Amino acid sequence: MVVERDQARVVSASVDDSRFYFDWDVSLMRLSEVSFRSSQTSDLQSRKYHYESIYGSQLLTGITDERGVRYSTWTYDPQGRATSSEHSSGADKVSIIYSNDDSSTVINPLGQRTVYRFADFGGVRRITAIEGEPSPNCSSSNSIFTYDERGLLKTRIDNKGNRTTYEYNSRGLEVSRTEASGTPQARTVTTAWHPELFLPVTITEPDRITQYTYDSQGRQTSQSITQR
Repeated sequence: MVVERDQARVVSASVDDSRFYFDWDVSLMRLSEVSFRSSQTSDLQSRKYHYESIYGSQLLTGITDERGVRYSTWTYDPQGRATSSEHSSGADKVSIIYSNDDSSTVINPLGQRTVYRFADFGGVRRITAIEGEPSPNCSSSNSIFTYDERGLLKTRIDNKGNRTTYEYNSRGLEVSRTEASGTPQARTVTTAWHPELFLPVTITEPDRITQYTYDSQGRQTSQSITQR
């Protein structure tokens, strides 16, 4: 790939036999059009990017493809949060409703409503529950999540009632994960980490142990698997 820049902006790129050109609205630092040509066609084709929201000049509201058809549209609320996404003629529309109780409701193209609930843990916003309401096209689906004081995931209960628990080291890296916790089918996976790198050195599963070694630059040099 060969890339040409004008200051921080990419203005063209060559990939194999294809050439791409990028047009910018420099005053607002936003991409307005991408044109491209390949050896398979002599015509220059382009996609246009639209920014029509009154709530922010950087909010992408639509894309018009090389046929001149606007195939994607997004809308936003006054806080700049996305409220809908759809393709041409309203196809595949997804809507989002934000509430004041730290929850958001997503309505999918089939009309099913799913409520996502959030809370702050360790100064980080985390999802605590997913409540999928039943509809004529979709069954109900519910999940629950809990966290420790650092905001790290401690338990997850999926829509079938399966509980997964997690443990972490002082670096915040997962050292143990137990699936189907509290049942005869419980399955625990433990991970030992490199003392300096964010890379696993040993992963122990019920049926096997996988070990890794790395060089000084963190590149993997070996992997061995031992059946248990």
